[in-house]
Amino acid sequence: MLEFNKTNFATLEDAQSYVYEEETHKITSGKAGAWFGSQTTTYGVPEGGDPKQLLALIDEILENKLHPLYSLMKLINSTLSKNSFFGIDPSKPLGVSNRYSLNVLITAGILTQQQADQFLALSISTSKPYENKTQSDWDALDNIGVYSSQSIEWQQGQDIVVNLLEPIETGASVTTWLTNEGFAPENMGRSVYVSNALKYTIRMSDKRGSGTIEVRVNDSNAQFELEAI
Repeated sequence: MLEFNKTNFATLEDAQSYVYEEETHKITSGKAGAWFGSQTTTYGVPEGGDPKQLLALIDEILENKLHPLYSLMKLINSTLSKNSFFGIDPSKPLGVSNRYSLNVLITAGILTQQQADQFLALSISTSKPYENKTQSDWDALDNIGVYSSQSIEWQQGQDIVVNLLEPIETGASVTTWLTNEGFAPENMGRSVYVSNALKYTIRMSDKRGSGTIEVRVNDSNAQFELEAI
């Protein structure tokens, strides 16, 4: 799935309309039932006659236990009537078996190759993962990887107060990083979301250690003050 960023999408509208397709290798009984109910077949129909409903054909065959396709139709009907699925993963025994059964239906003249392809395509799940993204979400992408920071000396048992002096219209996350000399910055795992020009508390009092804490606000123009209490 494409990540929500301005490299993959030129506009917010492009992101909102993006359709993600995922191969599940499963066709639920609900999907399959709706598909079978919409299909017709010419199997057993005299030349020039009208096609019959596929589900009606299944019922006909199930009335004759001597029919060569009786067992297969019984299995299909059983799956359709349960909260189940048709597995079609070609790498698994169930998928191999179901694909073979599909070829049997094609060879028998019950299904066409086009119908079989349509059936297999039902295993593809589609969604619009960014359909509900807003203009604010889109604008906030400009601040990813860009932040304002200040440092403060912190002792175990203290919390850190962030006093946001100017509101951030799109909102921003605030993260804390331990930056002792000679060591790479360590994310302390504590954060807060800020927006309005208010004071925000980052709960740090239960964290172990002490040292210099770099407070990063995910906005390049953030105006704020820090206090350890």
